[in-house]
Amino acid sequence: MHFPLLHDITAWRGSYEYAEWEFYLNAIGFEGADVRRGHTFNRNHLTIEAAIAGMGVAIARRTLLNDELERGALIVPFGLAVPNHKRYMLLYAPGALSHPGVRAVHDWLVEEAGIFRGLHPLGEQQM
Repeated sequence: MHFPLLHDITAWRGSYEYAEWEFYLNAIGFEGADVRRGHTFNRNHLTIEAAIAGMGVAIARRTLLNDELERGALIVPFGLAVPNHKRYMLLYAPGALSHPGVRAVHDWLVEEAGIFRGLHPLGEQQM
């Protein structure tokens, strides 16, 4: 592996600086890489902007990068998706769905998630 790694040090709650690259490389069976090299950022969007600028290779959730991938601003260099078992949750107060605005946003998010899941099934290996 001979390219700069871009690290999001806030990859998930409780993660350490290089956790995301270690997780990914272990999952695809790649050994021997020094994951401590490269550049670190304290926000995901900064890591992605650095990748777009050509500073190195980043790891990110596909759900956050559809537009960049479709425009060709980013590519998937290895072609292997690794499920991370992290989830997004929609939270609201009890009874909130009785309000039309809250219901509309809820229904739209659920519909969009279903469309995305249909296009990109969990565990899909080709990105």
